[in-house]
Amino acid sequence: MESAHLPTVVLVRPRTESPLFEAHDHFRLLTDQLAEQFPNARFICVPFLYDATGQSLATAAIRQWTCPKLVLSSLSPRAAQWLFHEWDCDEPSRQDSFHQVELYTIESLGPVVENFLKTHPPAGEATTSPVSPVSPIYIDETLLPRWYPIIDYDACIGCLECVNFCLFGVYTIDTQSRPVVESPDACRNGCPACSRVCPGGAIMFPLHADAAISGQLDALTVARQIQEHDTARRAREIRNEHLDQIAQPKTNKATDELDQLIDEADRFQE
Repeated sequence: MESAHLPTVVLVRPRTESPLFEAHDHFRLLTDQLAEQFPNARFICVPFLYDATGQSLATAAIRQWTCPKLVLSSLSPRAAQWLFHEWDCDEPSRQDSFHQVELYTIESLGPVVENFLKTHPPAGEATTSPVSPVSPIYIDETLLPRWYPIIDYDACIGCLECVNFCLFGVYTIDTQSRPVVESPDACRNGCPACSRVCPGGAIMFPLHADAAISGQLDALTVARQIQEHDTARRAREIRNEHLDQIAQPKTNKATDELDQLIDEADRFQE
């Protein structure tokens, strides 16, 4: 069977606290089991993609395959879909599927892969060629933990509130006058403040505990919550108050006050 015609299953390892050798052994075995059970698909196991960059081995490996993909990840489907878009792994494609994983076991993931392959059979010569397992690809790459926003461009209205609100220079504006996450590592770890001022509910921080911020809720629901509870107004007030304080002659406490700003914005619940 020609592997170029095969649908691709991307198994994204979660960010784990387990010793590396234990976690890698588990996911390598799981990938092998899936590949053996479903020889009419190609399997790629990659590290936690939210921690990757556009130059990472994992994203490069995924980009080379343009067949329909099933992405198995601990992130919400909405966040994972737009993360793939961020890394140019694919446009948020109607041919691809994103499934949020709770249990990384063959019993849990087998039925998900089976259902995907029923609607995404191998194309071209692969449909008539003899079926034999294709060796899975296992990307063994060390990634550092990261924290940054992901933008849902289907929900973004181009208001640039995020660009104007962010204190850390995370965003810039592209040639289409849309916000772009240009400096993701400039984002303050744990800060979700810009997501609270987005009127379209387009900004996600996939590791945040709040479902409205992590991408678990659809953008329309998030936008309605922001409007109903006026979280954007209060977040801007807190930001402006602390900016005024930082601008005072005594600037030696600027960092503490900036931290307090973000903490207050984060505690402000919808």
